[in-house]
Amino acid sequence: HGYMRRHMIALNCATKPAFVQISALTNKTNLVKRHHLRPTCNEWLLFHGTSAESAERIMGGDFTMRLAGTATGTLYGRGSYFAESITKADEYTTENSSGLCCAMVCRICGGHVLYTDEVTPDADQLQQAVLSGSYNSILGDREKCRGTFKEYIIFDADQVYVEYALFYKRNYS
Repeated sequence: HGYMRRHMIALNCATKPAFVQISALTNKTNLVKRHHLRPTCNEWLLFHGTSAESAERIMGGDFTMRLAGTATGTLYGRGSYFAESITKADEYTTENSSGLCCAMVCRICGGHVLYTDEVTPDADQLQQAVLSGSYNSILGDREKCRGTFKEYIIFDADQVYVEYALFYKRNYS
């Protein structure tokens, strides 16, 4: 499913005159070549913070869109949220009984991106623009409007593939 969705998004981006290529922070490394990312369809490696238990379920199947936003919030709609910053992803992790946190490194096919830097965006309007097919994802630029981190949101599980799961312990010393 994911490969075909990626191909269809790439084809769609190639034929859209208004297509804008967006480079995530992680695309400024040699990871683009190593992972054969396709910038022509806004393909990125991004972080997704979650619990170790949820990460295992996700890696055993895929992102369950009906659960999107149930644990964290829906500022940009009920999608799956990703970040170019591990610091942002870490905000959404929870420690397991061994004190381990989990952030996943995911391949995201962003396609035609709906950009917003609004402080209080209309989540329903943004989500509907993606679900109607006008866009493939949302980029919420909290870095610009709040001085924090950019957030990337998708609404289709076939646009995400987990490349790595990072298990770690926080060290505050």
